[in-house]
Amino acid sequence: MEALKTGLKLDLVHVPYKGTGQSVPALLGGQVPLLYATLPSIESHVKAGRGFRQLGIDPVGSTPEAYNAANRASFEKYAKVVQAAGVKIE
Repeated sequence: MEALKTGLKLDLVHVPYKGTGQSVPALLGGQVPLLYATLPSIESHVKAGRGFRQLGIDPVGSTPEAYNAANRASFEKYAKVVQAAGVKIE
């Protein structure tokens, strides 16, 4: 999350949870606007249509440059979602 905030200059407050056991109910209950998690930890919620919008990217290539390019593309996807939610971006 910190890399996302820094890379895109987002004005977000990082709420550290111990795991998805705490963060998923917080997202579903509206206490937090977004969740950064691995698919296996939230897959059942995504498939059940419980308010999750799945985003992500599978990094390609075996060089640091290719990996960084894939991460940047992923950050840009997240930025669009965050902007659509009305979060201020400086």
